[in-house]
Amino acid sequence: MKTLAAYGFLLALLTSLNPSLLTAQVVVAEGAGRERATRILHEILARGRYEVISRDTVLPAAHLSPGDLLVYDADVRLEGRVEGSVAVVNGAFFIRPGAHVAGPIAVIGGGAYPSALAESGEIVELPANRAVTAELRDDTVFVRIRPPPAGARVVLPGAFGVRRFSYDRVNALSVAWGPEWRITGREAGAAAGAWASYHTARRSIGGGATLRVPISTSLGLQGSVARSTATNDAWIRSDLASTLEVLVLGRDVRNYYETDRAELTLARRPAAPMIDGAYEIRPYITLHGSRDSSLDSRAPWALPGRAGLERPNPAIADGTLVSLVAGSTGAWRGSDSRLTGEMRVEQTLPAGDFSFTQWSLRGGWEMAALWGHRIFVSAHALGTVGDEAAPPQRWSHVGGLGTIPTLPAATLRGDQLIFIESVYEVPLPFVSVPVAGSPTLRLVHATGTAWQTGTAAPAWEQSLGAGIQLSVVRTHLWVDPAVQGLRPALLLEFSFR
Repeated sequence: MKTLAAYGFLLALLTSLNPSLLTAQVVVAEGAGRERATRILHEILARGRYEVISRDTVLPAAHLSPGDLLVYDADVRLEGRVEGSVAVVNGAFFIRPGAHVAGPIAVIGGGAYPSALAESGEIVELPANRAVTAELRDDTVFVRIRPPPAGARVVLPGAFGVRRFSYDRVNALSVAWGPEWRITGREAGAAAGAWASYHTARRSIGGGATLRVPISTSLGLQGSVARSTATNDAWIRSDLASTLEVLVLGRDVRNYYETDRAELTLARRPAAPMIDGAYEIRPYITLHGSRDSSLDSRAPWALPGRAGLERPNPAIADGTLVSLVAGSTGAWRGSDSRLTGEMRVEQTLPAGDFSFTQWSLRGGWEMAALWGHRIFVSAHALGTVGDEAAPPQRWSHVGGLGTIPTLPAATLRGDQLIFIESVYEVPLPFVSVPVAGSPTLRLVHATGTAWQTGTAAPAWEQSLGAGIQLSVVRTHLWVDPAVQGLRPALLLEFSFR
């Protein structure tokens, strides 16, 4: 290992002969923080019944540490028993088959590597962004744990502060810009943001503000107020894909309304990126209040002309809506498959103009098949409990690109909806297009329906499609298999999946 000063050499020599002879004091001098690994180290020091090992050592099967163990700047291999906890400071701790560690193992720089045939407590690692230094002076090992350097307090989210850039048939161009103030200087810490927006077709302004406060390592609280354009059809087309289709294809399959809203959300914070075999469940609860109003279609400019954007934007039920929303997102990742989903229930409160209970479910499954082929299945469902329909601002639809392409856009609308899409993709690596890469052959089946509460559910509609995706551009030949003569339709679309 590393060269130590004279004191360190003497310390290491004593340790190699008999670790229990070492009585060095360990001091955490600065930047201790509240991480669990650091707390375990403090608990070891407070008990005062620990051995320090600072030289590469094998602790044989006969070894017994009745208290705690502190590994400092060394590779230690344990074959015996430790009846307490272990702290590893800039070292490596290997737990061999048959070894036993009764308490937790705090890793403060370095690593701990247990055998599957060993018994050990939980391994608790200090976050990787903490800088750990340790030095030996006068029989004392000083350990310093420094927090990560503070980042910029004021940042510009998105592209230089542009939070939203979209184009649709009710606003034409919408641009939202605003900074974020990171109160603690850390990305994951408390933050406040504000933005302003402008909608060119309506010549109107909007904007909003947010405050995000982490309550613990796993929970966060966020409050927001805003005036913005909302849609209940974002599951059909993302903002970016919809913007490209409106501008380039002159087609908008989503519906919109304006909302002045205030929300307060308590949610589980995002975990680390998932590895194979891992899953994540993130519940949330939101108190929502809004005053919603209808918007008219403006049929703005588009590359192929305005005709495709003259579809009316359906009116909503203008008024105040106050509700409590509870739900959860979830994900699971396997070695060659992945599941994602979200469920939510919205219950209105007496303070508003509406009374309903609505639930929604969405999910997706993807799997790798033979020869690089892939299978995708996605579903979206919406339902209202009781005999009265939810207001139109809580409706969605099927029909048009993104759902049933052989139907006109938004043919079937309502607060009750079910939609399922299945896709089989075959890569074509023997074809290569400069910049765009290789195309993918796609076979698609889409089916679903929608209706209003209190009315009879219509028959399910369906479309079959076959086509090619190249980069973000897709073109499919669609048919309705239930219609005689088929009447195929060739349609172009954009997708970022």
